[in-house]
Amino acid sequence: MRLSCVSLLLVCAAGPLRGAILGKNFILPVAGRSVGADGSRFITSLNVSNVSDAAAHVTLSFRSAGAGGIQRSIAFDVAPQSTTVHRDLIETLGVADSLGSLRIESTETIAVTATILARSDDRDNDASTVNAVPIAAAVGRGEELRLLGLETGAARRYNIFVSEAIGQPVSALLKIQSAAGKELGSTVISLGAFESRMIPVASLLGDATVTDGIAVLKVTDGDGKIAALGSRVSNTTRQSEIFEMSVFPIPGPAGPPGPAGPQGPAGPAGLQGPQGVRGPTGPTGPPGPAGQPGPQNLLLTPGCNALRVMTGVFNSRGNSSGPGFTASDSGGPLLLTLTDAAFANAPLIITANYPYTASQFDKQPLSVKVCTPPVCSGSEPVDYTISFIAMKCE
Repeated sequence: MRLSCVSLLLVCAAGPLRGAILGKNFILPVAGRSVGADGSRFITSLNVSNVSDAAAHVTLSFRSAGAGGIQRSIAFDVAPQSTTVHRDLIETLGVADSLGSLRIESTETIAVTATILARSDDRDNDASTVNAVPIAAAVGRGEELRLLGLETGAARRYNIFVSEAIGQPVSALLKIQSAAGKELGSTVISLGAFESRMIPVASLLGDATVTDGIAVLKVTDGDGKIAALGSRVSNTTRQSEIFEMSVFPIPGPAGPPGPAGPQGPAGPAGLQGPQGVRGPTGPTGPPGPAGQPGPQNLLLTPGCNALRVMTGVFNSRGNSSGPGFTASDSGGPLLLTLTDAAFANAPLIITANYPYTASQFDKQPLSVKVCTPPVCSGSEPVDYTISFIAMKCE
């Protein structure tokens, strides 16, 4: 059966309870006992479940709201895999009726939930259940939290409960925004060590009507940390709903790079880029092996200071002539005559472009008789050209 809610403090659980949060250190931003304007009494019931296989030693530290609030601590043990229920927290603590924050510390892993009962005429009219906030989830400098479901006006009101969680002073900027993100009001909150406070949204916005707004709290200074809860309350039925905080931490420092993964397949070759600048000339390599000796040149005779050269080309058949020579086969064998007297008895180099494998050359003063196999007389059987070089020392 679903219970109606009258509490100004916490949100009513609509349907099955959410999963418990496990840990060793928690905080409830609001807890205690008080009397409402209609005479209803609001009582906090605390459930501590030990999920470990060893006995848990648990310490509860209560501090009433506001600066300089009263403090009270008690300790007890919870057996392994067992739950301890304190049906009236204030009665267990032995303090006067008051609201404040409650820190829960354990030697073993536990789950902590709180239920706010609204009683009148000795009957439970309303109940709200909420998980305690892990200390590690409280926000510090540079971090922010958000409370959703903000609504205020003639039909409903909204209260924000904040508590410092680790025993250090802290300051934060609280902004109220519309559903569209427009800022509607803001205030700076400063809390001492373990101090808790209730902030009615109407104290910031007056009579303004807001539906589906957001409360954004960002820690701006101090070494403390803040936990918070939001409570939306009906002005007619006193039914309330709890909104737990959503945390937006600042990114931490980047960790070291992980190991490189396996190399993927090579992609297709890209377009060739422009040609680079020509690099400097490399060092000269070692000399290669010496080649075979070339043909020996014609040696100058002793006392020869300069070499005079004549070259020419003539035909194997018929009459030919050129500067300094004539050639004729009219008398039988082909006869080359050097008409320049300066080349008398000059050595000759003669090359015949002839299909046979060899040629014979008979030298005579101022002339040369050229003959080829098989005979050295008569007309040549084919036409071919003959080149010569005559050299004379001067």
